[in-house]
Amino acid sequence: QVFWASLVLGIRPAIYLYRHARAVLERESSEDYVRTAEAKGLAWNDVVRHHLVRAGGSALVATWTNSFRLMIGSLPLVEYFFGYPGLGRILVQSIGIHYGVRPVVFRGDLAIGLVVILALILILVETAAGGLQRWLDPRLRTLRSAA
Repeated sequence: QVFWASLVLGIRPAIYLYRHARAVLERESSEDYVRTAEAKGLAWNDVVRHHLVRAGGSALVATWTNSFRLMIGSLPLVEYFFGYPGLGRILVQSIGIHYGVRPVVFRGDLAIGLVVILALILILVETAAGGLQRWLDPRLRTLRSAA
């Protein structure tokens, strides 16, 4: 049960991340500084580590953050349909959606609290991703110090 729920929850963000990572790395590998590093005779591993990943890393982190947002947004429905007991299922049930013929009870305080918890998780992830982007891409550090 957990396998299928995690597969449904993760397959779309994983495909999104893969497609964007491929496009970013193809774009970065055609840049002048990568060709210059290759022309200098640097090993391909060094070119990837010092040039491709550093420059494309911030875009990859942004793509991962978008994938995480997509996954958190899908979490309540996936947990509800698979019957997995988690925050998403509790959130859907607190809105008043239940299985079967049980009476529908709207619990606004619980729904608001769960939305705030999910929003705080997203804020923490966004903050960490922003710091990681500035650490990875030296161009973002120079833009930040110039502003």
